[in-house]
Amino acid sequence: MTKVLVGTENKEKVDGVRQALELLLGRQVEVTGESVPSGVPEQPKSEEENRAGAFSRASRLFRDRPGYDFYIGIESGLKSSLQKQGLFIMRDWVCIINEKGQQAEGSGGGNYLPKPVCDLIHNGATLPKAMRQVFPDYTIGKGGALAYLTRGALDRSQEVCQVVFRAMIPFLHPVQYADYLNRDIVTR
Repeated sequence: MTKVLVGTENKEKVDGVRQALELLLGRQVEVTGESVPSGVPEQPKSEEENRAGAFSRASRLFRDRPGYDFYIGIESGLKSSLQKQGLFIMRDWVCIINEKGQQAEGSGGGNYLPKPVCDLIHNGATLPKAMRQVFPDYTIGKGGALAYLTRGALDRSQEVCQVVFRAMIPFLHPVQYADYLNRDIVTR
């Protein structure tokens, strides 16, 4: 059985990883979630911070917890809009490291956040707290902002599943992605 360690205890993110890998690999996958520091601010506000957070989580697990087939870091964060000043786009990044230390990344589609939410974030609020303030019926931890904004049509586990699909592509086609997979090998 494929063993996977994910750098979060968030059930929806762990479930999204499990769904993606079972579909891609065609077999049951044992997925364990473990809290690990991201090394980035609590509310990442750039692509660089999102990518760094995902890599940091995956690489810490890889270095500290041998014995798994895949180590996965997920960072949910924001990206400043270049087209619409002052607005943020929600976006997830995933970094996957296999047992050989090869790494691959993927990111998800994004969506704009409403200006009142962005204004609160610019003033130091985290996304969940800003969402709660702007949308009084928003419940922190219930599917995430994406589930709320899409009225439940797309939740956090589905978004994570999509991002894991993208990050796994090089591992599914290792011959064609050999140059990509063999750069920047992570060591223990």
